[in-house]
Order: sequence, then structure tokens, then C-alpha cells
Amino acid sequence: MTNDQLRAADRELREVEALYISAQQAPDGDPRKQQAIAMLEQRGLQLGYMLNARTMLNNARRAVIAKARKAPPEIDWAVSADRDLIVQSLKGASAPHDFKQPPPPFGRMSDAEFRNYTKDNYGF
Repeated sequence: MTNDQLRAADRELREVEALYISAQQAPDGDPRKQQAIAMLEQRGLQLGYMLNARTMLNNARRAVIAKARKAPPEIDWAVSADRDLIVQSLKGASAPHDFKQPPPPFGRMSDAEFRNYTKDNYGF
């Protein structure tokens, strides 16, 4: 709201307050008294919200910022993946190896058998 709008709302609120006081002092026999008082109360609340809107929004903004500062940082998935790979490699380095088949008897192989074994298993 602009400053002119705030001044107009403040002026209207003072008028509504004056009307509210005069409506309360009206005789109780008038059936429109309660209806008029309810309408004046509702308009008074609306004007009060208009006048305090900036303060309420600033308070809400500060509360959101304070809550955001207390929140844990966002998870960096790339760093987490790297950490998991490092942990996995470290665990694998100290774990006992489980060979499916025993190694061949290299000491009894001829040179040709060793070359064939190397080519079949390692590609060179």
C-alpha cells in the first residue's frame, strides 16, 4: 500500500471507531443495532489489517529467514556418491579375496601354455 492509502485507511478507521461508539450508545430496541455493530467491527478489522500489513509481512519474512538459517544444508549428491565410492573401495581393499577357482599351476606350465593362459584371461 502507498502512504496515501495508509493515511486514508487510518482516517476511515477513526471514522468507523466513532460510528461504533455511537452505535453502541443507540437504544437497545432498534433491531438494526446488532447488524450495524457487526458490520462496523468487520470493517474495523479489515482496516486494522490494512494498516498493519507491512509489519505483519515483515515479521513473517523475518520468521521464514530465521527458520531457513536453522535448516540443515542441502545434500550434495555428487559429494555423497564420491564418499560412498571411497568407503566401498577402502572396505574392498581390506576384505579377503574369494577366488572361485584355485590359480593354475604356473610353475608346471610351459612357456606356450603360459602365453595361451595370459591371452585367454587378460587379452594380451
